[in-house]
Amino acid sequence: MATNATSTDTSRTSGRLIQRNRLRIGTTTEMYTHASRILDHPDSRRFKARKAVNNFFCTEVDSRAGLCKDPSSGQYFEILYDLAVEIGIRVPESKEITKTELCALLCEYAREVPIPNLSDLLGSEGKDWILRQLGVPISAGRNHSLGLLENGQIIAWGYNDCGQTQVPQVTERFIAISAGTCHSLGLLESGQIIAWGYNFHGQTEVPPVTEGFTAISAGGYHSLGLLGNGKIIAWGGNDCGQTQVPPVSRTTKDCQPKGERFIAISAGACHSLGLLESGKIVVWGNNGYGQTEVPEVTERFIAISAGTYHSLGLLESGQIIAWGYNVYGQTEVPPVTGRFTAISAGTYHSLGLLENGKIIAWGYNRYGQTKVPEVSRTINDCQPKGERFTAISAGFVHSLGLLESGKIIAWGDNRWGQTQLPEESLIV
Repeated sequence: MATNATSTDTSRTSGRLIQRNRLRIGTTTEMYTHASRILDHPDSRRFKARKAVNNFFCTEVDSRAGLCKDPSSGQYFEILYDLAVEIGIRVPESKEITKTELCALLCEYAREVPIPNLSDLLGSEGKDWILRQLGVPISAGRNHSLGLLENGQIIAWGYNDCGQTQVPQVTERFIAISAGTCHSLGLLESGQIIAWGYNFHGQTEVPPVTEGFTAISAGGYHSLGLLGNGKIIAWGGNDCGQTQVPPVSRTTKDCQPKGERFIAISAGACHSLGLLESGKIVVWGNNGYGQTEVPEVTERFIAISAGTYHSLGLLESGQIIAWGYNVYGQTEVPPVTGRFTAISAGTYHSLGLLENGKIIAWGYNRYGQTKVPEVSRTINDCQPKGERFTAISAGFVHSLGLLESGKIIAWGDNRWGQTQLPEESLIV
């Protein structure tokens, strides 16, 4: 129902706006792996291809990525800083910049590379990682839809009985969106959440916080927000415990318990999902159909999505794990060749995006919500060619897909106009 998103602060570098600070990141290893692929790819004209890691004496090797850590700090900070300097990013000479800021700068440069070329520069795994950091600019609610334009404006269409498509006027840019059952959320560059629509359960009354939010998710009658420190804030309806976030902890090397950070959130109808930086999913709320009973796996999860009564998780290998209500087959993931790169759980149907840009849909199909339209574009030789999808979002009985050209494709139920896109619906 709701999509995960990331957020940013902005500052000016080289005369243009860049995204920094609030960009949600994966592990430092992932960030460095994919950033270095950009820098070192022989075909990249934008960046100098030089391995900054060669400048450092390697005393510790990361077993998973085979990368060298900076011996002075045990972190990749020095390497990241050197990478940023190498590609011409203006960073403080005193190195008064955080790891997150460095990651955001490098990812912003990756964003400048045309999407079709990202696979060449990063490999499919790196491209998927970068796209996850940039957020999903489409969101399907119960009977309404949201789209985030490149200029930071939100477009909304569909059912408006509770004002869920009446976007409040603001002076800042929106950087993330999420559509719930009858309410909507938007995240501003400053980290502030703007909420509108149905508020009987308080789902649009955002609690005051002392720092900015980095991600948002609108559920049935509750809302979730992720702070920069990795803490989840939940508000709204709590009849099933869906806003009671469980405490989490892990044991460090010195055997002391330490709170673990959340890096992603997803709100369902009456349950909620949180993804820890360790790759573990934490679930709370209604469990009437087993939607909070996460299957045991040996891999890390890298993405989550909560539907009405079922849940989806995406593993590092690209495999989708589904659990919960299955009367319509919404947890029976079809066999495919290739990796999934994105997931979205609706009410009784599910969507998965393959690395080749194809959408796979399964589950309830009375309104055609799993019949993905065929799309094509005309290339230079005037021959039609199938266009790739880059993002997905499943609603109640309708679905949205975003093409690499920036065009939104909508299908399924249209009784409330939720698949009739406004004229200004070109995202990029």
